[in-house]
Amino acid sequence: MPVPRRVFLAGLCLAPLTGCATDPTIRGLLPEAAQPTQDPAAAELAAALAALTASIEGQAEPYRSAALEQVAAWQQRLSATDPVAGGDGVFPVPTGQTQEVAAATASAATAAEAAVMAAKDQPGRLLFTSIVLGVTGLSNLGAVPLAAPASPAPYPDTTLDNARGVLLTHIWALIQALERGAGVVATDDPGYAEITARLDEAKQWRNELITVLGDSRPAQDLHYELPQITDAASLMAARATLELAVLAAAAGVVAAGDTASLAQARAQVAVVQAAGGQLPTWPGWLSSSS
Repeated sequence: MPVPRRVFLAGLCLAPLTGCATDPTIRGLLPEAAQPTQDPAAAELAAALAALTASIEGQAEPYRSAALEQVAAWQQRLSATDPVAGGDGVFPVPTGQTQEVAAATASAATAAEAAVMAAKDQPGRLLFTSIVLGVTGLSNLGAVPLAAPASPAPYPDTTLDNARGVLLTHIWALIQALERGAGVVATDDPGYAEITARLDEAKQWRNELITVLGDSRPAQDLHYELPQITDAASLMAARATLELAVLAAAAGVVAAGDTASLAQARAQVAVVQAAGGQLPTWPGWLSSSS
C-alpha cells in the first residue's frame, strides 16, 4: 500500500533528527563574520601620527605639504587589516591635538619603536622601522621628504647575516666614495674635515660588521660602481645617494631581527639629511631588489 506523502516527508525529519532541526541555513541563523581587530601597537602609532599631522598643519611650505603626504601614507597603511599588504582602510584614522613638532615626532617615534618590537615578522618590522626613520626625519623642519614609488609589500624572510652583509657592502661603497672625495677635495676646503670625520665613522661601522659576520661576510669589491666624483659638489651628490642606500640597508638589518641596531639606523637619518639626501615616503623599502 502506498505511503501517504505527508507521512514520507515527516519521516525525512525524524531520521536523522539533526538534519532538519538544527541547520542554521534553514532557520536563517547564519553565523556573523568576525569583526577585524586592529593591532594594539598599530592603533597606538596611528593615534601618535594623528597628533603629528595636527602639528604639521601649521608649518611652512614646502615642508608642510610633503610631510602631510608622508604621514597620510603611513596612516592609510595602518588603517588596513594588513598594513604590509595594504588595501582598503578598515579602521578609522584618528584625529589628534596640536603639539610642538618636536614633541609630536618624539611621541610618534616612541610609538613606532614599540610597534617594531611587537611586530611578528620581518615585513612588519620593516614597515614600522620605516615609520620610525621617517618620523625621525620629520623632526628636521628644514628637510623636506620626497614622495617615492617604493612602498611596503610582503617579501620572503632573509637571514640576519645576509642583511648585515648587504649593509656592509653599501658601507664599503661609501668608504670608497669618501676616500676618492678626500683625494679631490682640497685639505683647506671647509668640507674636508667633514669628509674625513665621516670616513672614520664609516670605517668603524665597517669594522663592527666584519667582527660580527666573521667568515660569513661577503667579498669586498675593489671597484664599486660609484657616481662620478671630481670635486666637493659631486662628492656631496654621490654621498646623498650612497648614504640613503646605507640607511635602507640598516633598516633591513633591524627588520631581520637586530632590533638593537634601530638607534644606529635612526642616527643615519641625520647623516643622510646633512649630505643633502631626502628621505622617501617609506625609508628602507626599495622599488627593486638591487
